[in-house]
Amino acid sequence: MKTQLPFFRGLATLCLFLTLMSHRVMAQTTVTINAGANWTDVMLYKNNQNSSIANTNYYNQARNLASAWTSSGYTTFWRTLFKFNLNSIPSGAVVQSATLYLYSDPTATGNSGTTNNQLSGSNAIYFEKVTGNWGETSVTWNTQPATTTSGRIWQQPSTSTTENIQVNITSFVQEWVNSPSANYGMRMALENEQYYRGRSYASEEHTNTAIRPKLIITYTIPSGDPVADKMNHIFAPLDKAQVPTGFLADYATEFLPLDIFNGVLTDSNRVNMDAWRMAYASLYTSRIYGTNPLPTLASVNSTIESVQSTTSAIPVAIAFSKYGYIKSDAISNNLLKLENEQLKDVSGRTQSPYAERFFFTASPVSNNSNSGSVSLVFKPELFYNTAGKAVQNLYVDFADGRGYVSASWNIPVSATYTSDGTKLIKVKVSFTDNSSYECYSQLEVANATSVALRYARTPDLIQPFAATGLHSGGEALISYGAGHSTITKPLIVVEGYDASDVAPGLAGPYDYRSFINAIDRPEFFRFNDQLDIAGYDLIFLNFNDGVDDITRNAALFEEVVNWVNTQKGSGGEQNVVMGLSMGGLVARYGLAKMTKEGKNTHTRLLITHDSPHQGANVPLGFQHILTSLPKLVVRGIKLFDSSGSMRAAERLMNAPATKQMLIIRSEDGNAVQNTFLSNVYKPMVTFSSSGPQPSYRFIATSQGSECGQQLFAPYAELGRANSQFFLSTIPWILRPGLKADAIVNALPTQGSTQRITYLNLRYELRLFWFVKTHINILNISKNAPSYALPWDGAPGGTYSLSTGTGLAGPNVQWGQFFKLSASGSMTGEFSFVPTVSALDISPTTSTSLAARFVGGLSTTSPSTASDFIAQERVANTSRFNIEHISFTDRTSEWLFQEMQNNTSNTLNCSNECGLTVAISSSSNSVCGNTAYFSVPSYGSGVTYSWSIGPGLTIVSGQGTNQIGVTSTSGNYSSSTVSVNVATPCGNVSSSTTVNIGSGPAFISNPYDLSCYCQIYGPETGKTYQFFVDTNVSGVDPSNYLWTITPPLDSPEPYPMEYSGSSIYFDAYYPGEYTFELQQYTPGCGWSVKDTRSFYFNQGYDMYAYAYPNPTSDELNVSLSNAFPEDGNKTDSSYEVRLLNAQQKEVFSKKTKEKQLIIPVQKLKGGTYYLQLKSGNRNVVNRILIGKEVK
Repeated sequence: MKTQLPFFRGLATLCLFLTLMSHRVMAQTTVTINAGANWTDVMLYKNNQNSSIANTNYYNQARNLASAWTSSGYTTFWRTLFKFNLNSIPSGAVVQSATLYLYSDPTATGNSGTTNNQLSGSNAIYFEKVTGNWGETSVTWNTQPATTTSGRIWQQPSTSTTENIQVNITSFVQEWVNSPSANYGMRMALENEQYYRGRSYASEEHTNTAIRPKLIITYTIPSGDPVADKMNHIFAPLDKAQVPTGFLADYATEFLPLDIFNGVLTDSNRVNMDAWRMAYASLYTSRIYGTNPLPTLASVNSTIESVQSTTSAIPVAIAFSKYGYIKSDAISNNLLKLENEQLKDVSGRTQSPYAERFFFTASPVSNNSNSGSVSLVFKPELFYNTAGKAVQNLYVDFADGRGYVSASWNIPVSATYTSDGTKLIKVKVSFTDNSSYECYSQLEVANATSVALRYARTPDLIQPFAATGLHSGGEALISYGAGHSTITKPLIVVEGYDASDVAPGLAGPYDYRSFINAIDRPEFFRFNDQLDIAGYDLIFLNFNDGVDDITRNAALFEEVVNWVNTQKGSGGEQNVVMGLSMGGLVARYGLAKMTKEGKNTHTRLLITHDSPHQGANVPLGFQHILTSLPKLVVRGIKLFDSSGSMRAAERLMNAPATKQMLIIRSEDGNAVQNTFLSNVYKPMVTFSSSGPQPSYRFIATSQGSECGQQLFAPYAELGRANSQFFLSTIPWILRPGLKADAIVNALPTQGSTQRITYLNLRYELRLFWFVKTHINILNISKNAPSYALPWDGAPGGTYSLSTGTGLAGPNVQWGQFFKLSASGSMTGEFSFVPTVSALDISPTTSTSLAARFVGGLSTTSPSTASDFIAQERVANTSRFNIEHISFTDRTSEWLFQEMQNNTSNTLNCSNECGLTVAISSSSNSVCGNTAYFSVPSYGSGVTYSWSIGPGLTIVSGQGTNQIGVTSTSGNYSSSTVSVNVATPCGNVSSSTTVNIGSGPAFISNPYDLSCYCQIYGPETGKTYQFFVDTNVSGVDPSNYLWTITPPLDSPEPYPMEYSGSSIYFDAYYPGEYTFELQQYTPGCGWSVKDTRSFYFNQGYDMYAYAYPNPTSDELNVSLSNAFPEDGNKTDSSYEVRLLNAQQKEVFSKKTKEKQLIIPVQKLKGGTYYLQLKSGNRNVVNRILIGKEVK
């Protein structure tokens, strides 16, 4: 997995950009409701001279009135009800406007209640929502429904008797669309129903159809993008044909601001290909009318891929256009007006509100080069020109000191760099009108320098392997060892996860050259040199599809192994196979499959270098940000078409190898556990004792701390951002309108479900200097799954979250996209391949996650590798975990010694944290049985020597990690069991104490039965319960013996014996009582006594209130003795209860008598408890019935 899932490099800010892209455009629809089937109006009439009028329906009148007048000296009133059928407007629609048009009847003149009049004052009217149902042909003044004043709409007084009015009832219509069941219509009535005031308009029944009322509604269907909805609403009224060129910057979905790409060299308009796509998307979405002459981004991307497939040079994409923008003084100069958050044209304006600018941007379609030799080519099909100018010359400045180099269409121009790093190149285009435009772009160059190496950067032979139905093909790059001209001593190196195969724009490949550079980096042990001197012939397997299914690439690996075995002939040595990261899984799976199928692998050693045998880890909190975003479309632009990184992220997220290796992955915002490793991989690489066995040793390396030093604590904060975000990999272009709060946390401890992902995205929409709107776009909150271990900070091979210098090479900086403003922060790295995964420690637990792994030994769960090495602390630093698939001096030398079969290789021992050993046991006592004592099994090369103290015998397991021990003595005593473990790194030992004979039992402090609470001071004479306090389970209660000795001055100072795991006791005499407890174990006898003394400062005469005791016939109860404080009171009441030993009631009575006799002759003999109660006073005493029980 050499590029470490680079699609997450930019998750945080990438997601913010995606969010803005992930919506559809909102379209406006206008409907008109005219008089007819969808319109209802009814006039309501009341005349105080004739009461029947108020009970009459007037649905067919020619006018709609809101009046108060008089007739023959009697007051009259008119009101009107309206109702509209809105079924044509879909649910969820956003009503932009709803205007009611009411027209006066020009023939209605004079002063009357049926005309517009305000003889006595204002004839202003209210429109109020109706709250109940009504019928057009049945409603009358007296049956009219109620209305609500909430949200009512006021219409100013009339200005003439023949005025026509337009009433904005948008709020009413929106409410009725949202809740159709509440659509009971509205009522028109005078604000003050004082006579000689009136309003009169034509109704739906008027004979002049031209003046019948109507309702015009404009609505939109929300796109799910509140920003797009807002923009469409703002620009809806404009005459868009007046916009020059048809492109309007103010209307664009401004992924990047258009005005900075003006063709003048400034650092702020520097572009890489992601910036080019975002700027292109902004230009594309600025098209406000007419057919868009620009192809969609999807089409552009297809063209780029097509061009790339036909040339080895890097194509250059160019976009050149002219667009309009609204002048900054358009409002102040009355060229446009802003009403109700909508821009409108001003009729009769003397000049256009729009001005024009040119847009120019250019970039190589790939900004990375994995060598110092770079070629660029200008392709006409990647030149998007809507400005109408003709190209005269093309230029590129490679920033290599030569200045601008002239170029022509379809002819590559080249440069050679001698240093790695970012090259700030320039692209310039001149046109036949003598104008020219230019911009900065960039190239990230890696591996430009060259040094003499034992294994050269160029292999001696490249052997292709064609794709078949079983695999996607690849190639083997061979460099012969010293003195060889054919393969004699093979070292087959299997590459890992290669994102460059499906996403070349994200990272350079990990190839043959990458491996040579890696093994040449150790300072004190030249791994490259040593391998060559030892005569190893390097065969580097490069997959055509580095993210293909692991089992398919394993099929290719098998084909390569067979080819190598054929090439080396009979005199060749057995293979050494080294799998890098995912390549370790491929190689291990392939060799195991060959072995189980009976095929000779001719392999003696398998090395997996930081390979994720139990999965790779990418912080789930970061994953959720990407996969939680909706994948929709905006203005014809597909979500992932806007950025090469985004498109690569989508491909890589769905790649087979990605799904097969991630321990936990995010799918649509949900955590999904890995099943491939447990269901496919592990069954193949696990060998049963009865089946074929591998001929090769398996050893493993980890870049994680051998001492278990974690990177950070569970649930540490990995990233936080507040306020502004930079977009993609272009931090030099700041988008101030995009505001976000983002928090990503590491996985918490197992069992916890704390939040690990939070993202709140807002958009600040600015129009001119005085219009500013904040729009909430997205909220994401995701919690950790309870089953997850705290992988993110666990010891392991790391991957960086910090910002890198470029993408060339395999190791991509994950924090590249997560660039934060000054108020942001980010953790530097996370555990990509945890140590337990690289060493295949199983089972994996929270304990083993941070255990020590020294000298090929595991202190917790075992490794399936026969030997391994983990990372020591980097000298004089606080780094205990290093970057994934690095080669350090120590690891390189240890690997080389293993390859050379050095049996005394102890380089994996530690000077910082030696092994410790602890003995665990099945029992801490030995008595007539076999107890087992063990230490972890540390694998081969380790011996175990056990010793025991007096009274013990080892009966099994000497020389192994577990022994069985029995006792030679039945009497209670203690002894020891010790072990010495001899490891390649030295000896470690441990001892534990063992009890021989029956283990002791202890007496608990007494429990007061009246409150059932434990007592720790001087006791009264109440009844108490004592328990056996022991950690031994399953003991027969009859095997406990209690002996209680009363005070010497008591009437009966004789020891009393009882059995059971608990006893009840009441002190009948004050003084100190001695308690003794022993446990009997068959075959061992009695344990030592536990002796305790308890002082009772008050005793109860056992005959004072219950006698005789013991009894077998009847029990006399004296309540006056039990409660002497009652004296001669006659109103005292008592409750008497007798309970058996199981606390079951056998007698109960409430009485006011002072004496009571309880018959007991029919009760089973045993211990009983007499409970007496008077008010809140309680007395409890033990009674023996039938016979004395001991």
